Amino acid sequence: KPQPVYPLASQRARESGTVVLKVLVDAQGRPKSVEVTQSSGHRRLDEAALRALREARFRPYLEDGQPREALVPQVEISFRWVGE
Repeated sequence: KPQPVYPLASQRARESGTVVLKVLVDAQGRPKSVEVTQSSGHRRLDEAALRALREARFRPYLEDGQPREALVPQVEISFRWVGE
């Protein structure tokens, strides 16, 4: 599962939101392309989600036992500010 880093500036600004992305995964399980389909409303959070997905590794899609490129149409990454 992608492990996004909650940007410190976003924490300080108490920014929260969910980023929805789509990712094209190659036959080796690496992201080939990643795109934000719904913004969190905060540029820093969107960029953190993009970075996390670009670094993630996926289990390749198998068709007839052979790994294939596949589109994951919706991946949600949520950032929630938790006050003290």
